[in-house]
Amino acid sequence: MKTKYDWKFATIGGNTRVQLSSGEDIRHLDELDQKMWTVLSCPTQGFEMDEKTLVLLDIDGDGHVKVNEIVAASQWLCKVLKTPDTLLAGKDSLKLDEIADEALLAIAKEVAGDNDEVSLAQVEAAIAAVTIDEQPLPEAPYAADIIAAYKETQAAYGEYFKKKGLEKLGLAAVAPDAPVPGMEEKKWNEMGAKIAAFEAGTTAANDANAAALAAGTAKYQDLRKLLYLNRDFYTLLRNYITFQDFYSPKKEFKAVFQAGTLVIDQRACHLCMRVQNAGAHAAMAPASGIYLLYCTCTNKQQGKTLDIVAAMTMGETGDLYVGKNGYFKRSSFVVSKPTNVCVYSVGDYYMPLHLWTLGTDADNEELRTVNYSGLYDQNGRAYTVAYVRCLAADSTGNVWMGTNDGICYFNPLEAFNDNFRVIRPEKDDNTYLFNGLSINCIAVDNENRKWVATNADGLFLLSPDGTEVLREYTPGNSNLPSLQVYQVCPMDNGQVM
Repeated sequence: MKTKYDWKFATIGGNTRVQLSSGEDIRHLDELDQKMWTVLSCPTQGFEMDEKTLVLLDIDGDGHVKVNEIVAASQWLCKVLKTPDTLLAGKDSLKLDEIADEALLAIAKEVAGDNDEVSLAQVEAAIAAVTIDEQPLPEAPYAADIIAAYKETQAAYGEYFKKKGLEKLGLAAVAPDAPVPGMEEKKWNEMGAKIAAFEAGTTAANDANAAALAAGTAKYQDLRKLLYLNRDFYTLLRNYITFQDFYSPKKEFKAVFQAGTLVIDQRACHLCMRVQNAGAHAAMAPASGIYLLYCTCTNKQQGKTLDIVAAMTMGETGDLYVGKNGYFKRSSFVVSKPTNVCVYSVGDYYMPLHLWTLGTDADNEELRTVNYSGLYDQNGRAYTVAYVRCLAADSTGNVWMGTNDGICYFNPLEAFNDNFRVIRPEKDDNTYLFNGLSINCIAVDNENRKWVATNADGLFLLSPDGTEVLREYTPGNSNLPSLQVYQVCPMDNGQVM
């Protein structure tokens, strides 16, 4: 007889909920009664989490991650990892000796090369490096503008020739105001046949190339999935089975459904969520018992909008009305004083970096702005990050950026030039400092040293130029209670909080 798993419980948000704190908890998710799950389904879009992770979990491709898909993922992870405790660290890299599946391990060794661990960045680079013998696209029979004009008039002119044929039989009449083609029907049909053959050939070639590329990258896909889930799965569980992140007493600990902070009517609403279907929300809103604000946020720099709902939980509501303006923040923000440049990051997957000068009429300096959706480092390599967690400006004017894949810095003024590059500090072996580590906070002390708080690897003190680790703080050599450090604050008296 199978023994039931001994679940541990805790008070979370005023309710008794199952506590997820070990790899064994993850291993036994299939035994957890669904009545104990806070959420039974979530969409693959609209969260402050990498959408690619949620898509990988969505087995049936219906745009939602359901309980059975979470359980299936947990069972797969427990099968391919030596211990599910590895998932608790939330890293996008794995030591080779943490992988149990022989096939995955072989691919990981190939990707890692001489290293003893493999990272998500390495796998994505390996996938990007796959080449195929592309099937050439057919030559277009006409210029693009001619094909576009044909497609635009195809329905109307086709109807004209059809009616013209019926008119000869006395079965229909062409309307006096019907558009008249500038060519005979035979030539029109020949033109259409050539365009149709070109489009069919283009589709076939693209499908063949896509299939060949998929075949070439297939061997990496399970390893890619493993690294995405190794990074994000435990975070998702804390926001799916329990609401541990939402009810955390740490203000910097946000649930994945919290989109940012709405500042309006001299108040800050921290419970803000993206809205994809306002109509469906409206039907449920009265049952919440909360004063809800539905807002359309406009990013004038990007020309994009975001619909949110914010919970107003205190204060008067008399001055809240349709049309009232507010400010929605989902960003990291810093001003580099020596360079007089403001740097801003929305912290999501779409546009990681915005910069603008703070020139004034007094110094006759024109306002300049620049946006970056992709970054390259000093070696010309693409620096692809899922999110930017923090920004900090040092005394020289450089801005330091903490991401899900280490740190970098740059001179903000150089961002307005062509061939802008960020600098990723390198170690003596030419590997990047903090490569693959998720950074929660960067702070600069009065000696211009950098304090780097990581999500699973403790706290680090760097030299003023950021090239040397002066000290590493862990629970084993300091008063840190955990390797997960959310915030660090150097004080003027030399102490660090």
